[in-house]
Amino acid sequence: MLVGGDWQGKGDLRQAIKVAMDANASINASAQSFGHGGTVVLWSDIGNAHSLTSVQGSIFARGGALGGDGGKIETSGYQLDTTLVRGDASAANGGAGEWLFDPYNIEITTSDANGSFSGGTWTPNNDSSRINVATINSLLTGSGGTGTNVTITTGSAGWNQLGDIIVNSSITKTGTATTTLRLQAANSIIVNQPITQATGAGNTGRLNVELDADNNMGTRDGAGIVMLNNNISTNGGYVRIGGTSPTTGGGDMYVGGGTTALSIDTSGNGGGNVTTHGQTIIANTSATGFTINSGGGAITLGGTVDS
Repeated sequence: MLVGGDWQGKGDLRQAIKVAMDANASINASAQSFGHGGTVVLWSDIGNAHSLTSVQGSIFARGGALGGDGGKIETSGYQLDTTLVRGDASAANGGAGEWLFDPYNIEITTSDANGSFSGGTWTPNNDSSRINVATINSLLTGSGGTGTNVTITTGSAGWNQLGDIIVNSSITKTGTATTTLRLQAANSIIVNQPITQATGAGNTGRLNVELDADNNMGTRDGAGIVMLNNNISTNGGYVRIGGTSPTTGGGDMYVGGGTTALSIDTSGNGGGNVTTHGQTIIANTSATGFTINSGGGAITLGGTVDS
């Protein structure tokens, strides 16, 4: 189902300026017994400064109960409001699907300085879009052992925007599913709060983390970096810095944190691989500095390490 445009704005479908989905509305592109989930797109023209996509209802694109992968869901717009959205693209007996959020600058948070909350709904009044971290946590965790992969991308054609992604609230996945969080920014990715797969009773799943800065729809100019100001812990999920595949380069990593030691920890569940493609600059003042614990997974540093 396509509303306001095709996937990533491709194709000849005319693009809307404003798309709104009411809190009581529901879209279901799920398979039944067997089969893959379908595709759902709610899109408004990301090149138009007046564009707004507001999605408050339920969207499902689940794989079949007896077999089949989850489908694809995209909610995109120059400004994006998904505060009350619900649903998933999970699969009980197949691969997890994907939910793509595609605004310009975006902050992952529970509050907002450039908008207002009323009844749980965030209303933007400036360039930047906000995604409630609870939405991301819920999608990644899923239910019944299945979850949904989450992809957040930015462009760089906002009024005064470079296309940054800022993690200002803790992303915490729980449960038994293995899902992927992919942040792809035209400019920089700034991780101010931890990204974590919970461990302990009932939390045996993995969280794969991909942080791909300096990627404006495939174009790289060397301006954007990953700024790591907090920890990443995945319980055996892999971590890729500066590219969304092992062969894709680009994106340096700056390790901050002030006086606090920071780490990337992929131990647990046999360990996960850690891959960096660009330069790593360790700039905090802790005696420990920065550690990588892969728990047996491979560690590949694609650039120089400086401090």
